[in-house]
Amino acid sequence: MSGSSGPTILWNQLKGKKVKTNDGKDVGEINEVSQNHLRLEKGTISKDKFWIPKYILDTFDGNNVWLSTNEEDVRG
Repeated sequence: MSGSSGPTILWNQLKGKKVKTNDGKDVGEINEVSQNHLRLEKGTISKDKFWIPKYILDTFDGNNVWLSTNEEDVRG
């Protein structure tokens, strides 16, 4: 029996994708990928930049990355 852990995530393909919380709030766009975190940017001129852990990602619908948490928890 082979151990399968689900589909492989190609993290770099998520760069430039919008990120939304489980309550539908837009929290930014993926700008950088590290081993355990994603750097998001929000804004056009004065960009707000912050890191989120990969483990809070829930799903990708082809357009948006959805988180398993709300905006308040993301912004801390």
